[in-house]
Amino acid sequence: MKVFVFSDSHLRVKYDKKFFDWVKYWCEKADKVIICGDFWDSELCTFEEFINSDWKKELFPLLKSKGAHYIFGNHDSKERSDNNANLFSETQSEAIDLDLDGLNLHFEHGHGLVDDLNLEFLKKYGYWIQYYGFKIVGKSFLNMFKCQIDDIKGNWAGEKRFLICGHTHYGATNQNFHVLNPSAFGLLYGLMIDNGKLFEIKKYEKFKISETS
Repeated sequence: MKVFVFSDSHLRVKYDKKFFDWVKYWCEKADKVIICGDFWDSELCTFEEFINSDWKKELFPLLKSKGAHYIFGNHDSKERSDNNANLFSETQSEAIDLDLDGLNLHFEHGHGLVDDLNLEFLKKYGYWIQYYGFKIVGKSFLNMFKCQIDDIKGNWAGEKRFLICGHTHYGATNQNFHVLNPSAFGLLYGLMIDNGKLFEIKKYEKFKISETS
């Protein structure tokens, strides 16, 4: 089974054809999709605005056709949505465990594994700080979140399962976990799980980053 995973797209009402084309390209190569949290952003729009936006025309049925599993994040928590999540996903949960080709994989968004700064202005303006920071400085701007990888490493130590999560907006991988780069800010990162191997994907290219078997 081929599984396409992405997280931290932080979608808002405004339609982004580049993002849709990227998701479509990889969905067509996958058997199943996992949305690993922060699919939409409650700081940028309401859930009602999101599900009634132009995303519902093509993106929602595309994800649904691949039996998408939707994991709630901190910006799109379960409390902020309703049964209309069924429009773009077959199932929903806070986390999911899957055995794929001998791999014992655990998926969650990741916000429960890091010590976030609980500052109100970051909650309100965090997306735009990162958006313009990335536009001005480039991807290196996201290095400010690198310290959160140590939180995940410490909190996941001793686990037998292989963790796949997002949240940090800083990608990393080792023998115990793979932290997804964000699919927001035009970065368009994701993960393809294929035949017991993990392939990080950026735009329409893929290259092997880790073998967990």
